[in-house]
Amino acid sequence: ASRIASASLYYRHYNRVAAGVDFYVESTDQARDLVEILELPEVKWIHSGDMPVQSSIDVALQDYETVVLHGDATFVRSYYHQFNHAMQQMDGLVREKMPAMIGYVGGSMQCGLKGICAKCLQWQIDPRTGDRTKAVYACSWQDQPLALVDLDHLQRRADDQGGLLQLDRLWSSIGQADFELESA
Repeated sequence: ASRIASASLYYRHYNRVAAGVDFYVESTDQARDLVEILELPEVKWIHSGDMPVQSSIDVALQDYETVVLHGDATFVRSYYHQFNHAMQQMDGLVREKMPAMIGYVGGSMQCGLKGICAKCLQWQIDPRTGDRTKAVYACSWQDQPLALVDLDHLQRRADDQGGLLQLDRLWSSIGQADFELESA
């Protein structure tokens, strides 16, 4: 039952994201498979291994309204840096005509209650100065404007959670093996 509920949650989330997005880049085969299963035809899905995001969007960058990056912290951070580098290389494009860059800034859902455990706190910055302005709960605001995100903090937070993710995968595989034994 939890897998069905989870799939429904992801379906609703991707439908909401798809409604306002012109171009979507995702980073894993598993994510692409999920989207194909959910049949979301209104979004262009380009796998990061097929072509780099810079060559994918710099042809007519001003034609896009929003670019969303979903993936791990390393993926989001590196592609956002590529985007900014590409913008610096382009002549004649006005900053106001550039698409909004939204990125996945997920956090662990230890409590699921927005603020009880604070393991998901993510710093935001002032885009002009780079100074930290406030911390937000990433568990309740997972897709954030990347100009506001402290990407170095995002990477450090993700690195710190690496051990927890490995433990979670191990527990999940044990649970799956037990389920398969009981079903047989």
